[in-house]
Amino acid sequence: SRDGSHASHVAVDARHVLAQPARVAPAQLATLPYNFLTVCRALAGAGLTRASAPGRQVLVHGGSGGLGMIAIALLKQLGAHVTATAGDHGLAACRA
Repeated sequence: SRDGSHASHVAVDARHVLAQPARVAPAQLATLPYNFLTVCRALAGAGLTRASAPGRQVLVHGGSGGLGMIAIALLKQLGAHVTATAGDHGLAACRA
């Protein structure tokens, strides 16, 4: 990219760096920025902001998937009341 975000090495301020959790593989961590930004754009497109989200009822389809889990976490952080759909295998992840 223009700013080098897909380069093999980049220089960033240490305040914007976290240690890699031992139980998470680098390939899994690499998907987080894209998933996070996708969810942020979707929430903004739906008009869910820090000002408008508190107390709102929001349905997240596929809550146990990568995007769904991020959406649930962000919506809770914004103060929304979240209901999520998931298969039997993903219910525990949605409740966490």
